[in-house]
Order: sequence, then C-alpha cells, then structure tokens
Amino acid sequence: MIRPSARLLFVSLVLGCGGSAAVQQSSVVTDEAPPAPAPAAEGAAPAEGRLPRGVQPTRYGLDLTIDPRESHFSGVVTIDVELAEARRVLWLHAMDLEITEAVFQPLLASGDFGPTRTGAMTQAEDENGFASLAFPEPVEGEGRLVIAYRAPFGAALGGIYKVEHGGEAYAFTQMEPLSARTAFPCFDEPAFKTPFDVTLHVDAEHFAAANAPLASRSEPDGEGRATVRFETTPPISTYLFALAVGPFDVVEGEPIPASEVRAEPLPFRGLAPKGRGAELAYTMEHTPAILAELEGYFGVPYPYGKLDMVAVPDFEAGAMENVGLVTFRDTILLVDEARTPTRRMRFWAYIVAHELAHMWFGDLVTMEWWDDLWLNEAFASWMEHRVVAGWRPAYEADVELLQWVTRVMDEDSLSSARAIRQPIASSHDIHNAFDGITYGKGAGVLAMFERSLGEDAFREGIRAYVRAHAEGNATAEDLFRALAQAAGREVQAPFDTFVTQTGVPLVGATLTCGDDGARVELTQSRYRPVGSPATEDRQWQIPVCVRHGQRRGEPAVTCGMLTEATGSIALESCPAWIHPNADGIGYYRWALDDAGLAALREQGLARLTTAEKLSLVDSLEAAFTADRAEPGAVLDALLALARDDHHTVAAAPLGLYATLLDQHLDQAQADRFRARLRRAYGAEGRRLGWAARGGRTESEDVRLRRAAIVGFLAIDAEDPQVRREGERRGRAYVRWGTEDATVDLEAVSADLAQAALTVAIQEGDAAFFEHVMGVLARTEDGVVRGNLLRALGATRDPELGARVLALALDPALRVNEVMVPVARQIAEPATRDAAWTWVQAHFDELVARLPPGYAGYLPMLMDDACDPATAEAVEAFFGSRVEALPGGPRNLAAVTESIRLCGALHEAQGAELARWLER
Repeated sequence: MIRPSARLLFVSLVLGCGGSAAVQQSSVVTDEAPPAPAPAAEGAAPAEGRLPRGVQPTRYGLDLTIDPRESHFSGVVTIDVELAEARRVLWLHAMDLEITEAVFQPLLASGDFGPTRTGAMTQAEDENGFASLAFPEPVEGEGRLVIAYRAPFGAALGGIYKVEHGGEAYAFTQMEPLSARTAFPCFDEPAFKTPFDVTLHVDAEHFAAANAPLASRSEPDGEGRATVRFETTPPISTYLFALAVGPFDVVEGEPIPASEVRAEPLPFRGLAPKGRGAELAYTMEHTPAILAELEGYFGVPYPYGKLDMVAVPDFEAGAMENVGLVTFRDTILLVDEARTPTRRMRFWAYIVAHELAHMWFGDLVTMEWWDDLWLNEAFASWMEHRVVAGWRPAYEADVELLQWVTRVMDEDSLSSARAIRQPIASSHDIHNAFDGITYGKGAGVLAMFERSLGEDAFREGIRAYVRAHAEGNATAEDLFRALAQAAGREVQAPFDTFVTQTGVPLVGATLTCGDDGARVELTQSRYRPVGSPATEDRQWQIPVCVRHGQRRGEPAVTCGMLTEATGSIALESCPAWIHPNADGIGYYRWALDDAGLAALREQGLARLTTAEKLSLVDSLEAAFTADRAEPGAVLDALLALARDDHHTVAAAPLGLYATLLDQHLDQAQADRFRARLRRAYGAEGRRLGWAARGGRTESEDVRLRRAAIVGFLAIDAEDPQVRREGERRGRAYVRWGTEDATVDLEAVSADLAQAALTVAIQEGDAAFFEHVMGVLARTEDGVVRGNLLRALGATRDPELGARVLALALDPALRVNEVMVPVARQIAEPATRDAAWTWVQAHFDELVARLPPGYAGYLPMLMDDACDPATAEAVEAFFGSRVEALPGGPRNLAAVTESIRLCGALHEAQGAELARWLER
C-alpha cells in the first residue's frame, strides 16, 4: 500500500509538494521473531492485540448483496475452521456489524456437515475489534462457521465503502490494515491465509469485480439484480480482499503476452468511473512493461489469474495491492501526458511498480505479523525504483530514491522515531508502521545492502525467498537466511543494526597520506540535531563506499565495512579529494574535516554523480541542523549550486530556504534573505519563464527545473516580476472575468498551475476568491480540484481563511480532501494561529469526517511551529485525545520533539544567521 509518512501526508498529498502505545525512545528488537500468542483462557479476551491460536480458518465463502446507492450492505460469510481442541468460545474479529445469525456446523466423517449449533456473538467496543462467538456446549474438530449480518457502508474510506462521483454511486474496499473486520466477520491477521469463494448480488446495470476472475454472471432476477460468482482465489490474507461495484467504464486491454516465466497470456483490464475510461490509455499502454520488469527480476510468474487496475475517486491511501484488483487514487491512475504535471507522470511509474511488486512481496509471500510490514513495504519501495530504472533510465530512479531517503533521515533522527522492525504492542503501532521509516528508510537500507552483497547474489537470495514461501507467510529471519545462503556470508547481524535500531549513523571521514600509504580514517556516531534528547548508545555495521579522485582522470570507488566506533579504508594512492558516500547509496550522513570539504568542493564537485551532490547537500544541511557548521558557510556553499546543470541539485536546498523563511527569520531578515535568493535563482527563473517560448518542445528535465525554480521564486522568494506573471496566468486558468466555471488548461503549464493560482489567490480580492470557490463546486477532476483547493487554502486574508477552514466540514468535499484547506492554512505563517484555534474548536467534527489513518496524523499539523510554548500547547490539547487517534501517541511525540528541536536550532544558530544576512 502507498501511504505517505506522517510529514508527507500533509505535505505531499495535502500541500501538493506523495490499551495505550508506549512511545519508546530507543527501541531495539531482539533477533528472534516475536512468539505467536498463547491460547486464551476460555472466555478471556485475547491478550497482546492478537487472536489466540488453536482456531485455524481454511476457507472463506462470502455471499454479499452490494448496492452502493443504499446505506447498508448485507451478507453471509462461511468460514471453514480447524479447532485444535474443544472450546465453547471462539475468538475472531468483527466491528460494527449487525449479526443476525451465527452457527457452527461440525464436519462429519462422511464429508457432510452435522447439526447446526447456534452461537451468540459479542463485539468488543475497542480498537482491537475482537468478537467472541460463544456456544452453549463446546465445539471441536473441523467445521464451518456460518454468520449472517448487515452493515453500513464505511463512512471513512475503510472496509466496504461507497463513493458518489459524477452523479453515480460506487462501492470500493480498503481493508489494510484493520478494516476487513468492518466488512465481514473474519480472522483479520496476516498469518491467516486462506482461499476465498466470492458471490456478489448487484444491480443488473452495475459491473462487479473481485480478486479472482469471473466464473459466471446470471441474468437479472425479478428485482433487477444479477448474481456474480468468481473463481476461488489462492490463499490470501483478509487485508488483501477486494471488490468494486458500480457503473464503471471497463477498458479491456490486450492480454499481457506470455513471458519467459509465465506460460499463458494474462487478462488485463482498467476500471474508471463512468465517462472517464479514455483517461486509462496511458495505464493500459505502459503497465505491461512494468510487469515484465518484475517477472524478469523475480524469475517467478505473476501469481494471479488476472490484473485489474481500478481508479478510485475517493481513497485514503495512494494505492493498494489487492490481489488481482489493484486500486489507485484516480489522480494517480488517470493521467494524460498533455495535461498531467511532469512529476505526476513520473509518480505514476513509481506507484504502479510499487503496487505490482507487492504481488510477490506481500501478496504471494506475506509477513507473519505487522512488525515485519517492512518485508512488504520496504521491498516494494526499493523495487519500484529498480523497476523504473530499467523501464525509464531517464527518470534517474537512484536520484529519486536518494531524495526520499534523505528526507526520511530527518524523521529517523528524532528520539521518538520507530525502528523499521518495531515491536507491535497495540493497534497504534500497526498504524504507525505505515510511515517513512518502513517505506523510505527500509528502501534505502535495502539498496545499501544490495550493493554490499552484490546485485546478483541479492537477486538470487530474493528469488529463493519467494520460491520457498510462496502462498505462505515469512519473517525477516527467513529473508536473512536466504540472502546469507546466496551471498555466502552472514547478513543478519549488519542488517539488524539498521532494521531493529533507530537513528541515523554519522560517518566521519579524514584522508591521511604518508609513508605507510593512503587511508580514509572513519568514525561512527549517532547523528543528533542540536537540542536532541536522543541517546548516543548506537553502533552500526555500515557498508561504507568512498569515491576518490585526482584533478583529472576517472574517479574510483573503494569500499569497506565499518563495524566498530572507528575503522579505516586503505586506498591505492593518495587522492586529491574524497566523497565518503559513493553514489549516495549508504544509509548514513557524513562529515569531512574543513580541508577535506574544501578539497571536495573545489576539486571534486564537477566529478561527482548527481546522487553524490545530493548527498553533499544533505550532509551540509545536517551539519547546520546539528550546530556543527556556521550557517553562513553552509548557505554560501548551497547557494553556489543554484546554477547546477541538474535540476534536482539546483532545487535540493529550496526546502531548507523555505524553512528558514518560515521558522527562523523576522520580516526584515526574511526580506534580505529573499533578495539573496532572487539574486541566486532569478536569472535562471527569467531564462526558463512560466512556459516554453514559441511553443517549442522541451525535455522533462527542463520542465522539472522550471516547476521547481519558477514555483519557488513565485511562492517563497516572492519575486515581484514572477508573481505578476503568475497572477495573470492564475486568473486565466480559472477564466476570471467570465461566467465560465471550467478551467483553461492552456493558460498555464500543468507543472505550474497550482503555483500560478496560489499567487492569484494571494494577490486577489474576495470576488476572485468567490469565483474560484464556484469553479471548485463544479469540478470533478481530482487534479484540478487539488490545484483549486490548495490555492484557496493559501490565502493570507483572515476572513477568507475562515471560509477556507469551513470547507473542511463541507460534505461537498471528498473525504480525502478534508485536510487540504486546514493544512494549507496552518502552513501559512500569517494564518497559522487562527487555523490552529479553529482545529481545536472543531476537533470532534473534523475527526468524525476523517479516515482513521488521517485522524492519527492530526498532531502533525503543527509540525511547522518552532517554539517550546507551542509544543506545550499541542501536548496539552492532544493529551486527553490522542489515545483515540490511531497511531496518535507516537505522532504526538514526534511533532512536539520536532517543534522543540526547531526552537533549539533557532537559539543555537539564529544570531550567526542574522549576522550572515547583514553582510
């Protein structure tokens, strides 16, 4: 599943730039996999958040009546079970279901089922979703549970839920992590993998799809319903169950041809809301090539009988890897090269590759328990970049991965950060597992060890792991054994120092040359931002690779393993410069002494790869944040990169500049800093302009460079000339001055539409604001709605800001849009306090509208604050509320720590920063 990390939830998707849980500061998991829960005492509620063993489901039969135009659905679930011993009470999962009948039928020696035994089901009213099924007398052996029930469609994009779009109603599903229990009674844990037989009763005019291929569809009955039956699925976990019902445009793709590992063509379809099927053209054309890359890597055929790609208009996650029925936000899947932003077009490739990689990592081989979610998500995140690198080398997937990983290092440097493989103490921890640590850090660590073990050995280990555990479950130890056997050396010990331990290593490197040869002397410590309460008790086994070179000639790379606090790497000769993280692949930050850094910048910079330059940017910024370098020296070095040939390098420091403007400078200082930024980037911005001159065709790199630099000049550096043109284009985009409530996609490039409209909102009056509100009310296109909402949310006018905030409670907004206006208002310094006050006043109403995964991130809204008093206020407000927010306790700890660290940085570096600005 694609779910953004806590910070990225409100930045990437929202701002548009992707019992109680104890918050442990330094959690380390043991090498052993956690034991399975012990059998519960008769009638006692399960402990440890897991069902007791002793009852094994072996098959599900689901017979559901689904009409998304109604408020409820109904069904009968049959679950074949094996009982290890006689028991009167069976424990399973069920939440908010109206149970009308629950019976047990024992399996007789003849193969028939014996007399029905009626039970009573009680659903616990807590976050665990446990349900007890009690019988008057003990039941034993093999048998079948038959449970009839009725339930409301999910109100918060979970379980089986409904979406109204374009005047039509649709039913979709989202079961991961804990919502299958709201859709049908079940054993809702990943270790329970069973086949599913599914029958749906739907309106005769509706199309219905599920995980498996269609078996039969009846003619309409007297009530205008068709009965749709599907083939039996292979064994799957409940969180991978899916269906889709509604008046879809169904695009029948050409079957994906047989491959070297797959003997038969694969049926392939796309599903889109009514009237939008044509927008699936790009997906239908390019998905087969993504699948071919994956089959080639795994050496195992795509494991399911069909592939359906579904565009969902309202969806909590970015996408979900349901077996055979993969769901995506419509804004991800419905793309058009003529009108979709360049970055979003690239995003399509990464997301599709991620979800299809799950067909092997996650679906075919499933983690035993949620502490090993990284086996699903870290691998899919790493694999998506490997696949895209093969499919579209020009996308520079290694650079994309490094940008993600360095962002996650900020999250990982907190004392409140969780480990990749974090123990699961409650359902809070399950929700927290879908974060940047699991996805981004996990992917970075895998990339590092792939290079350390060798690409061939790593691939063979992965293939062996998949073959050994196909259609079953696995743990991290299973993976480590497969990799060790393929590589011929121990891998668990070094892996464990990264997956069971929190924190970011800081590798110090010093070049020494003498009579005894040339060496790079290494040290390791824990990277800690200034003011951090994190402990220093960390040591890693780090694969370190150093790039080194002379003024001329090709640079070389030399690698070693740093297993102690200090170590060294011998070089064949004394180089002029070194870079301590070749290709930026190592999951660590690094530091050079003054002479080494000067040599790298003066003699080596032009010889570095793009990824190595980005690693340099990250380590310079990290030195500033840790108070190990003066702000002037860091900013001088970063500003010198503004004209770098590669757009990612030129744009890499822009986030730091925006943070300084927002959190660390008063108005006069900000004005001076903006003047410097305009001097650094203004000429390039004018050269690029808001659009290609003369309508000439440009490369994607140029378009991405324009989007980053012109957008930054317009929004953050506030260049007057750039803003004037942006305002003009933003007004034209929404056809200001006309009665037309559509947008003009030709008025501004898709890459800069949001920036242009944002400037127009900020420079415009109330009448223009109302016009944009009217356009929003008449627009169904998700990408356009995102542009409109984010721009409206950027208003700096207090009265209009109040109007924006009220949108969050307007039923006309999609559920996955609710947080956009709120987060945008809090992101603007001028409206932050008023927006925070509004959130506190309307908190209960807000939570009622949000999916659980979003509600848990509410504390993160104040992540841009920068003073201890705000941290205390956030703690005080959420203190009595956070336990009711899934994943909330850890997110609250993270945001309050971040706020305090920001204050500590301001205290440590503020005076020097002010002096630099006065130069």
